[in-house]
Order: sequence, then structure tokens, then C-alpha cells
Amino acid sequence: MTSGAHVRSIESLREFRAALHTFVQEAREAMCSYDLEVRRSLDWLTKEQPQRWKMEIRKCEDALVQARIELERRRGMKMPGGEAPSCMEERKAVERARQRRQYAEDKVEAVRKWGFVVEHEADEYSGRANQLHGVIDSELPRAVSMLDRALSALEAYTALRSVGDEYRSSPTEDITRELPAQQDSQFTPQADANTVEPEAVGDPSDQSRPSQEARR
Repeated sequence: MTSGAHVRSIESLREFRAALHTFVQEAREAMCSYDLEVRRSLDWLTKEQPQRWKMEIRKCEDALVQARIELERRRGMKMPGGEAPSCMEERKAVERARQRRQYAEDKVEAVRKWGFVVEHEADEYSGRANQLHGVIDSELPRAVSMLDRALSALEAYTALRSVGDEYRSSPTEDITRELPAQQDSQFTPQADANTVEPEAVGDPSDQSRPSQEARR
């Protein structure tokens, strides 16, 4: 024999359902934000940065060419005493231009290397994120629907139980209130047409005496 359901707190189930629904909405927003951030970072590293540093290399090459021209021009100058110019500043400028170009070339190589790494990690993330998207978009809404059905069933059960309790309690109270009135009406003495008062009947021997005297 099955026993009744032990319903203790439907309100707690409602709160859990509301919290789960809120979690689904927040998780969707968070996943969308993470996806956008990953794509933005990947575009920055694989598209923007390579273009930037390639342009920087061209600028550094132009600066290096200009520094060499200035160095050659300085070397061709004649000092008042016939001495060759030291060209110290021009040589430093050429060296700085070479260092800037090398720095830009290293950046291009680093960006290319880390671009491969980030692309691989982004692919790994996308695979796991798609699984999580499936849970958020399918499994959790299904759980919310299941909770809705459970709440409806529990509410219907508690409503039916409360009606049953009222039905069991109300007839007894009505009978106990009506019973005294019915007992008074049923047991009230009433005069019967066939009932003869004892005084009117008299003694049968007294009724026979006049006829006897008439005979005498």
C-alpha cells in the first residue's frame, strides 16, 4: 500500500526553481561574453598585431636608410683642420635604427608563434564551451520544466488534500449542530386521535348497572 507524499516545503522548491532559472540566464550571458572576448583576443593577436609590427618594420627600415644616408653625408664632410669627422652621433643613430628594426622583427615572430598557441587553445575552449552551451540551452531548461511540472503536481495534491480534510471535518460539525434540533422534534409528545383519556373511560361494571335496574 502506497503512503501519501510527504510535502514539507513547496516554497523551497519554488525558490530553487527561480534560482535555477536565474542561473541559466546568467550563464548564457557569461558564455556569450567569454566567446566575444576569445574572438576579440584572437583577432587582436592574429590580425591586428602582425599588421602593426610589419608596418613598424617598414618604418624602422626607412629610419635605418635615412640614418645611413646621414652617416655617409657626415663622412663626406671636411673638417677645418683636414681631419675626418668622427660621425659618432650618426653611427649611434644607425645602431638605434638597427635595434628598432630587430625589435620589430622579433615582435612579428613572437606574434606569429603565440598566434598558433592561442588558436589551438581557442579551439580547445570552443569544444568544451559547446558542451557547456548544450547543457545550458538544453539540459537546464529541461530541468526547469521538470520542476514546473513537479510544482503543479504538488500544488494540485495539497489542494486536493486540503479539500479532503475540510470534507471530513465539516459533515461531523453539521450533524452535531443539527442533532439536538432533530431529537427535540422527534421526541416531542403529540396527542393521538385514538388515545382515550383514562377519566373518560370509567369502569365497565358501572356502565352495566342501569340496564340491570331497568329490567327489574
